[in-house]
Amino acid sequence: MTSLPVEPLITTADDPRTTQCGGKARSLWDITPIVAVPKFVTIPPSWFGQAAHDHLARIATYWDQWASPHQQSTQSLRELATLRLTDVLRDALGTQLQAALPGVTRFSVRSSATGEDGDRRSFAGLYDSVLDVGYGALEQAVLTVWRSWFSVRAITHRATTSWQEPAISVVVQRMVHAQQAGVAIVYGTTIEIEAVHGTGERLVNGTAEPHRYLFSSPVDHPTSPSPVDQAAAIDQAVAARRAAALASTLHDRQPAQDLDVEWAADDTRVWIVQARPLATRPPTTQALDWVNSCTQPTLRSVELYAEAVPGELVPLGALAEVVGHYRTKRRLLYTLCADHDCDLGAALVVHFNELGLLDDTPWSDLVGRLGPTAVLDISPIERQVILATSGLRRYLIDLCADGPQTLHTMVIREFVSGDCGVLSTVSGQHIRVEFSPDGLLGLNRGVAHTDTFLIPGASPNPALPPGWPASTVAVLRAVTRQFAERHGDAVIEWVLRGERLVLVDYSLLHPGATTMPTTEGTVISGGACAGPALVLSEEWTQTLIDDSVAPVVSVGMPLPDPGDTRVASVHNQIGSLAHPPVVVVDRPYAVLATLIPHVAGFVFTRSAPRLCHLAILLREHGTPAICRPGHKLPDDGQWLRWSSAGVLDTDLTHGGDA
Repeated sequence: MTSLPVEPLITTADDPRTTQCGGKARSLWDITPIVAVPKFVTIPPSWFGQAAHDHLARIATYWDQWASPHQQSTQSLRELATLRLTDVLRDALGTQLQAALPGVTRFSVRSSATGEDGDRRSFAGLYDSVLDVGYGALEQAVLTVWRSWFSVRAITHRATTSWQEPAISVVVQRMVHAQQAGVAIVYGTTIEIEAVHGTGERLVNGTAEPHRYLFSSPVDHPTSPSPVDQAAAIDQAVAARRAAALASTLHDRQPAQDLDVEWAADDTRVWIVQARPLATRPPTTQALDWVNSCTQPTLRSVELYAEAVPGELVPLGALAEVVGHYRTKRRLLYTLCADHDCDLGAALVVHFNELGLLDDTPWSDLVGRLGPTAVLDISPIERQVILATSGLRRYLIDLCADGPQTLHTMVIREFVSGDCGVLSTVSGQHIRVEFSPDGLLGLNRGVAHTDTFLIPGASPNPALPPGWPASTVAVLRAVTRQFAERHGDAVIEWVLRGERLVLVDYSLLHPGATTMPTTEGTVISGGACAGPALVLSEEWTQTLIDDSVAPVVSVGMPLPDPGDTRVASVHNQIGSLAHPPVVVVDRPYAVLATLIPHVAGFVFTRSAPRLCHLAILLREHGTPAICRPGHKLPDDGQWLRWSSAGVLDTDLTHGGDA
């Protein structure tokens, strides 16, 4: 097939295509003659359409059938998981970038989408940015920005459920190796500066507590218009004043328009890396001070899934996206619990300072709702921290090292535990149930021993496991069936406590990926397979467990790179083989999902659940897998093959042909 012509990168402000490239890129071209802006180019929006043409066509076909922003995001990101630049685009990017930014080896890669950095809505943080990227990781960074068009937060904030062709450019800019960085906002004659040491990423994602400076316009400009300080280390206060002066200079062009400016200072000067209209003014200085600190003891919790939006009751800060994700997805469970006789674990947004943590009465009320173990989402990066509730107060006080009056917000959820973890899904006319006393987390991550039973569709009195009351099974049947009818095929996740079920989460399934034989217990994911054995022996067990219990992979999200986990050495070994191997391992550990694109299949040598995360992902990606408990382990390199019926065969003489 003949390759389509490639639009060149946009490298100059007078290129007429700048009008197509979103507010961020247009703003950078606009301010470049006025202040110091690191050199950059813009990838036009046509590149995404050219690279992802077939993927986007399939997404558009199903878009209206997906019932919620979460489902639209989940299914779209699955479709785009295999997206790559075409050879023509890859060559054009490398060649043209070297010509436009000669000598630059590290880049920041940012989105510039239609509607982003607009006068009324900034869409701040909705689309992804990737900092400090080398040439080797540049393609992946561009793909990350493109995929973020389909994030839950972006779909929700675009405020339309109808299909929209992606309109997103990518700004590739020289990375500033900042000693100081921050944000300046200008409104009226006031300039507020927030600054951190190092890059500004820790500030904008909410993981660092900034230093704050307040200036009145006009700001005294340094006598020299170039470097803020010739010393190797730049004083933060000097950098902040220089940033305020530059922001004031930009504001002078349009005094009626408030500004939001991101800046970074290296050992030569302060650079402006982004500027956009300020969509909404902050509170007054007095109110702003209260948002960040309060002299009164503060400990307030609001329900995460209730009708009232938590952000209207307490400030969410950088956790707004995390809260939005939980509510967008799991409020479906909240409504199901209202229809059926089952529970939902406590989930709270907690706003506090150290003074509030020391007040025994509200603290006892909070802990009484959480049970013996809690799960914390502290920031967009530090997620799912599990700890005993008995140590929670000490842990939170330690987080308040920046002062007893400083306010913090985090999500704290009950770690739901009980007699066993349970997974259920619709399988033809039946409900398939897998359960394990090792708990839901172990069940999902593939590290637990499981038992299975079917709830027949037509039988009012199915055969039940010992200790399971009929009322519990009736709830399992009703909720699983109702969810599938309303929202599509899914695996529903539960914990059984006594005779009551607690509804915990769900994983939507890719269309066509739910078919599972109900009579052949050894087939985890159908299909024929052949390849050399790659045996992960017992010495790997603890590493696989540790990586699988951590939130490394998630159903509905792109598979992470193996290099982000401790199975990177296995991936490197796979790359040295002449043929994709069949991985032989005892259990379906979740972290093995990172290897899916690189292997021919999997053999599990112990009893394996077919509803765990890895099993779901294997079926979605069409990767064959079987379970053979007690099967003699093959030798590394021994040729394995099996038919679509799951008949495993070894061939010691095979020379490597498929």
